[in-house]
Amino acid sequence: SHKVPTIYQWTTIWVPVACGLVLIFSLCEGSITKALTNKVFIWIGNLSFELYIIHRLILYNVSMLSTSIIAYVFAIILTMTIAIMSREIKNILIKK
Repeated sequence: SHKVPTIYQWTTIWVPVACGLVLIFSLCEGSITKALTNKVFIWIGNLSFELYIIHRLILYNVSMLSTSIIAYVFAIILTMTIAIMSREIKNILIKK
């Protein structure tokens, strides 16, 4: 007679679906897997930590100055540049 909260109802549906998708992508060599293993996606994935650390700070500061689309494009370019530079500096310091 107790009602299960909606969040748990959705969780019982989507957790198995997500696990199934992970299993399919890990076992298959289909076109989606080949597309996701493209060099560009691998490169962006390798930068993801640096992008995660930097993006919020840059977006916050740019949004304080302007909300135009040009400002946000500038923020994306600046974020990518700083992420790439920090990745290279880290690789030099670690001698990778």
